[in-house]
Amino acid sequence: MTLSPAGRVWLVVWLVALAAFIALALRASTDNVWSIDLSLAQRIQDGPGILGPPSDLANWLGSTLPLALITVAAALGLLARRLPVESTLLLATFLPRAADLAVKHLVGEARPTADLVRVSSMPDSPGFPSGHVVGVVVVFALLYVLAPRLLRSPLPALALRAAGVLFIAIIGIARVWAGAHWPSDVLGGYLFALLYLAPAAALYQRWQRRGPAA
Repeated sequence: MTLSPAGRVWLVVWLVALAAFIALALRASTDNVWSIDLSLAQRIQDGPGILGPPSDLANWLGSTLPLALITVAAALGLLARRLPVESTLLLATFLPRAADLAVKHLVGEARPTADLVRVSSMPDSPGFPSGHVVGVVVVFALLYVLAPRLLRSPLPALALRAAGVLFIAIIGIARVWAGAHWPSDVLGGYLFALLYLAPAAALYQRWQRRGPAA
């Protein structure tokens, strides 16, 4: 299969993300705290208290049940508008979110501890990569793209896009703010999400070029 110019760009993006993710995973598997991780985490937690409420909201939104409900509701909405491909892409985000758990246990990195940073959230699973980041990024990145097709009115679609950008931007800070992850775990989550989004975007663009009859 010959790749289009856009397909080649997405392939390069995917390969770079994969290489960077593997490098971070190998570092995380040593279970040694990176000095830059500690420094960045402390700076974020020393930030203004105004970060607290949006961080709490993002952390809640990225947890299993709320994010699953958003995913299924949006997928059903797309299906009701006779957009099965778009609905399938959204439902398929459960795959990287499930794979994240397998990677966590494979890498086995310990989460931050209270003797180093403030810890207000201590999940049972290992730390790398951040599952909240993976989930929020794959779901809201797709919702950003699909918003005009899910919501036909311009203002609601714009509001959904704005919310998506906000939550994608803040979820990484929120996980460090809560003491649930190191910054490198967060970066790993963004990279892991990109490993799904890059091929999804390439396939969706290819399908759009060929038309619904394909």
